[in-house]
Amino acid sequence: MKPSFVIDFNWLPYGYGDEIARATFADIFISVGSCCITELEDRTAKTIRKNARLSAYRLAHWFAENWWRLLWEPKKDTIDWKLAHQMGSAGGGYLWPDLTFVSDGE
Repeated sequence: MKPSFVIDFNWLPYGYGDEIARATFADIFISVGSCCITELEDRTAKTIRKNARLSAYRLAHWFAENWWRLLWEPKKDTIDWKLAHQMGSAGGGYLWPDLTFVSDGE
């Protein structure tokens, strides 16, 4: 059985940026099986959180733009491949989890 991939979120108020940035700012939780990908240490609050404050729009746009490549494209050692398969390329000035999607073709 393959591990489950989960993305969950809670909307947050955001007072900066354009209308889309303000409307789609969220506490985002991502896990693969029992491993929480978005867990981080908040040194200011002196806590460890399982959610990262990110743009749901940027994440959704990145998935929509790269869905076919994420599902079917074999691994290559090129910048173009990395931009489509590494979550950090979702961009927008957010610190994204260091997560790379590699398809097995299935």
